[in-house]
Amino acid sequence: MQIDEKLLDKLISDVHTPQELFGKNGLLKQLTKGLVQRMLDRELS
Repeated sequence: MQIDEKLLDKLISDVHTPQELFGKNGLLKQLTKGLVQRMLDRELS
């Protein structure tokens, strides 16, 4: 599976510091949480 480059650009457009990407409420944590939740929801349906 390939991730769309434009999607990545959009996701990181507001990230300006490492904390915003890797921090407690950073983008990476939000993405991980969202992806896991979607996968769990699909398993239940």
